[in-house]
Amino acid sequence: MASGNTIQLKRIAQEASVSIGTVSRVLSNKAQVSDKTRKRVLKVAKDLDYRPNRLVHAIQSGKTQTVGVLLKSSQEVHSKILMGIQEELFDRDHLALTVHGRKIDPQRPEVTNELQLLQRFVEHRVDGIIICPMEDRTPDDAIREPWMPSLPMVSVDRRLPGTNVDFVGIDDLDGAHQVMDYLFELGHRRIAHITGPSNFSTWALRRQGYEQAMRDRGLTPVVEVDPDHLCGLDQARRLLSAKDRPTAIFVSSDLLAMAVYQAAAAFGLSIPGDLSVVGFADMRFASLVTPALTSVKQFPEEVGKRAVTMMFDRMAGKFPEGQPQSICLKPELVVRQSCAPLKSK
Repeated sequence: MASGNTIQLKRIAQEASVSIGTVSRVLSNKAQVSDKTRKRVLKVAKDLDYRPNRLVHAIQSGKTQTVGVLLKSSQEVHSKILMGIQEELFDRDHLALTVHGRKIDPQRPEVTNELQLLQRFVEHRVDGIIICPMEDRTPDDAIREPWMPSLPMVSVDRRLPGTNVDFVGIDDLDGAHQVMDYLFELGHRRIAHITGPSNFSTWALRRQGYEQAMRDRGLTPVVEVDPDHLCGLDQARRLLSAKDRPTAIFVSSDLLAMAVYQAAAAFGLSIPGDLSVVGFADMRFASLVTPALTSVKQFPEEVGKRAVTMMFDRMAGKFPEGQPQSICLKPELVVRQSCAPLKSK
């Protein structure tokens, strides 16, 4: 008994006066068909409201035209990365199968469900995987699992060092240098840094850029770490209650920067009159708070698009096996109203 898909192909072939094989080649976007014939077949298919059977295509080609996307969270940056991924996949006639990783053992924060989710991707026969790891080291074990085939995999935002996984993100080190150069130009020297846990390459690189800039000028770095990256309020209070409190604070995320705003208000300090503040990520609220927050723009949608392009290039064999590729987009410092020149005494 003929399937509905076969019947549709027959009708398109009849209407376009071509063979079923020609229709199949056109709809599969294969070569060996003239432009004139291709246009005629596509017009007939559109007029007949043809919808391809993806399951049949997957069985015939061994490709599901799906890409597994594993993100750390639904935070704004990751949501924008996903937007870029989905847009680029749509243009390539593919679909994103998206899931979010989470911690599954309160007593062991290093344990996540990423391994299980990666295994589900393999079971669903995705053509490739794009992952934003919860931590730099977590998925490493999963990649070495015997059930993990040689699927193209791209890590976004955070690297997976010591693996053959390709990477697309921003140059966090350069972003930190831009921040520090700007604050130095404003005359600041007592500059502190609030950051998150060091097991994220993003936090580590921003901290590295800060410390490097301070030491290059003979200054002592002052770093406060929020181990849970939840609030940063305690860290901000400690800095602002110090005898030689900083005149500027570089914060590794816009969310943590809001803790500095809150602490400054509690201490009766004016931003930027008494304290300059710079965030990182340029989230939507950065331009809405008072004063508007100076921050580092990350271009997350472009990161998502580039990740898809890299994955398809990897599928096409454009890169040597065993040689992971890396793209670091240059971030941009967005200057607003949260910084001012150092007051002369």
